[in-house]
Amino acid sequence: MKRPLVGLIFAIAVLIFLVYVISTNIPKSNPITIDNMTCAVDSDCAPAQCCHATSVVNKNFAPDCANIFCTMECRSGTIDCDNGEIKCVNSECTVIWPKK
Repeated sequence: MKRPLVGLIFAIAVLIFLVYVISTNIPKSNPITIDNMTCAVDSDCAPAQCCHATSVVNKNFAPDCANIFCTMECRSGTIDCDNGEIKCVNSECTVIWPKK
């Protein structure tokens, strides 16, 4: 009877550990403000989200996406697959969406 109980406790511990690791690796996004939208040139801007970005910020405020894996799908309404172009317009990072 002790062996199944030990296995169950071990499995629960592993599950708790995995949930902790996964939840702490989710990048926290910064709220978008005037300060983190400011730019001088297009290269000052970057996606505001790691995957399927819908907005942009100054690259100094962009999330660290180094260890993030995204799906390879081209989602509409995102910057994916040239659906939107990152530009600095009137000193503010913005997405230029294609005309439909």
